Amino acid sequence: QRVQRIRPHHQQADPRQLLTIVAPYGAGAQARTLAQAEALAREAGAQGVAVRLVVEPGTGDTTATLAYDSAMARSLLGNVKPSSQGATP
Repeated sequence: QRVQRIRPHHQQADPRQLLTIVAPYGAGAQARTLAQAEALAREAGAQGVAVRLVVEPGTGDTTATLAYDSAMARSLLGNVKPSSQGATP
């Protein structure tokens, strides 16, 4: 399995963001895939990014997705009421 590193666009860390790394592995490759995924997670963690690591049986490439974690965002917002935008009367 090949890991391609893309140089990130540097921006200020946002505690609402969560980097999810999904690393599928084939027969006999679990330990190697886990080690590679952990290395990526450490690299991201060193940049102040919260990381969720998913290592699972499967095929395909390792992917990393940076997104807002809704639970974290809600906890940071505290008692802010949700918007009624998009609600039907």
